[in-house]
Amino acid sequence: MRGLAFLLLVLAIAATAAGAFGLAFSFFEDQAFIVPSLALMVVPWALWVPVRRRATAEGKAGFEAALSTIEPETANWYDGSGLALDRANGKLVVGSRGQVAVHALGDLTEVEFVPESAGSVSAAGVSNAGVLGTILALFAIGSATSGHLGSGLFLTLGGRKWQVFGVDMEEAKLWMAELRQVAPQAVFKEPQ
Repeated sequence: MRGLAFLLLVLAIAATAAGAFGLAFSFFEDQAFIVPSLALMVVPWALWVPVRRRATAEGKAGFEAALSTIEPETANWYDGSGLALDRANGKLVVGSRGQVAVHALGDLTEVEFVPESAGSVSAAGVSNAGVLGTILALFAIGSATSGHLGSGLFLTLGGRKWQVFGVDMEEAKLWMAELRQVAPQAVFKEPQ
């Protein structure tokens, strides 16, 4: 769901740019492009909003229910996933992709932050709307989506790897510093 939301966002941005170009063209050349251009600027966003809301809310109720079973000092809900720390009772709550688990801090074996990145793609032919340009544009969208989906704070707890989406670099550093204090047995991999 998160990947679909990001893909729709990229497409909505591209459609808005194409729609703006179409609007400008329709004012100077052919007014038949006004309605399709406006549709290009509105419809993708109308599709993206409900998908985005659903993607970010998926699992939040279960995460909040798990929070009521501990005494969290720090708890955050991010982009469809969450993390909470209960130092007093040695517990860590992780929620991602609609699943939630409460783990003992001793179960934490590895922590890694992977920043969001996308491969570089040259789309030189896009301005000509040629076949090669279209293929390169699709590759760029796929690369951006892949970079977005592969990022986050990764925690290995009890043999299972959890991915907490939507954590930026500064917040990841704060989480890693806190987790280092309470789980010194874990291996911490710094972003490169």
